[in-house]
Amino acid sequence: MSQMPSYEELEKRISELEEILCAEIPSKTQAYHQKILDCSSSAIYTKDLHGRYQVINKQFEDLSGFKKKDVISKTDFELFPESVAQNFTKNDRRVIERGTRLDIEELAPVEGRMHTFITTKFPLINEDDGKIYEICGVSTDITKRKQGEDALRESEKKYQHLVESTVDLVWSVDIKGIHTFTNKSIEQHLGYKVEDCIGSDSFQLIHPDDKDNIQKIFQESVDQKKGWSDLEIRWICKDGSIRYFESSAHPIFDVDDNLTGFNGIDRDITDRKQSEDQIESALKEKEILLRELYHRTKNNMQVICSMLSIKSMQITDNEISTVFEEIENRIRVMALVHQKLCQAKDLSRIDLKEYIQDIGNYLLTGSQTYRKILFQVDGDSIPILFDYAVPCGLILNELISNSLRHAFPDRKEGEILISVHIFDNEIEVTFKDNGIGLPKGFNLENCKSPGLGIVRDLIKSQLYGKAELKEAQGMAFQMRFNQSLHKVRI
Repeated sequence: MSQMPSYEELEKRISELEEILCAEIPSKTQAYHQKILDCSSSAIYTKDLHGRYQVINKQFEDLSGFKKKDVISKTDFELFPESVAQNFTKNDRRVIERGTRLDIEELAPVEGRMHTFITTKFPLINEDDGKIYEICGVSTDITKRKQGEDALRESEKKYQHLVESTVDLVWSVDIKGIHTFTNKSIEQHLGYKVEDCIGSDSFQLIHPDDKDNIQKIFQESVDQKKGWSDLEIRWICKDGSIRYFESSAHPIFDVDDNLTGFNGIDRDITDRKQSEDQIESALKEKEILLRELYHRTKNNMQVICSMLSIKSMQITDNEISTVFEEIENRIRVMALVHQKLCQAKDLSRIDLKEYIQDIGNYLLTGSQTYRKILFQVDGDSIPILFDYAVPCGLILNELISNSLRHAFPDRKEGEILISVHIFDNEIEVTFKDNGIGLPKGFNLENCKSPGLGIVRDLIKSQLYGKAELKEAQGMAFQMRFNQSLHKVRI
């Protein structure tokens, strides 16, 4: 039977066990804490009061490029460039002297380049005597963030410079139209100071006659979450004068895609508007003068026609009387052009189809008293320039007059049909009657007739076109000309 140990032996064995346990527990706790430290993305370390490293984590090793065994018990001066070590040491002293936490930015080399770290340093204090025995540091690499911030600041600086240097009004408003930003150009254009505009209602500066319409457009933009472009606005200056602006804007959204307001640019177009008004006024004045000129020309031609008509009634020779009648008709055809131009919206063009119809109606007025002639114009409504309208009218006057005089010698009924069409800016006019037709072998080029000779000459010298006679019952004549040779002068 074994003998029980004495009290002294038990006390000795308990002491040995306590030593073993005390040696094992810290070892396990240290390894456990090290694993936690190694999981951090920040460099974590402790130093004693002499600046010697006691603990570092894996991120410290990765960033510094040193192994743990090469760092422990060494100071910053043994590991880093002198300027870096001096800065680290200076910040360590501040923590020790103040006994409080310190948040600072520090520079340290990483793979041969200086990186920026945000570092928190704080004292480790002994609970028994309240004295600092070590300091702890936590450093996070913020180099990329700093670069981004620097780039953002530079971009904002450039944007601010651009905004302030432009002569256009650059502004921002919220969804109620309250100014949240404006550049200094507002003082140059409208006379208001920037600080007077921020927080003010932008609609109060709009001309009363424009205000309702602008507010309506603004509300539609808010409802539809869209901007606007080339919107003409009249702004009221501080001195009461009015300036014209062309406004464009884009919507602003927050992170939740909610509309918060609009950014915009307004360009001063006052000088342009004044120039446009002057040009418009000059054009209206020119239009009035041209209408008056057309009207007086028409009246003068009518006076000439009246004089010719009076004179022809005094002539007993039928041949001479006929000449007077032909001249009068030609003048009336030209007067009709001026009459239609005087009444038209476009002072350089008239409708060719309507013009031909009016010529035919005038020429048939006397003829219908003793015979019935069907006169018809069909085809396209073609706006024709003044330079082409007169020769074209004179040509058709000759053709219609020739038919009325010679096509239906023994008949009391007949037909005259005219069609007008346009093909790729080339105008085609076709004239037909169902009369007796032209003599066999008739050639327009060798024609001795004064009337048809005029037709031939006008087509060549005035219309620069082509004409040909078509085979048909009666007379069939077609001419083509391109009206792009003359430019619009009004």
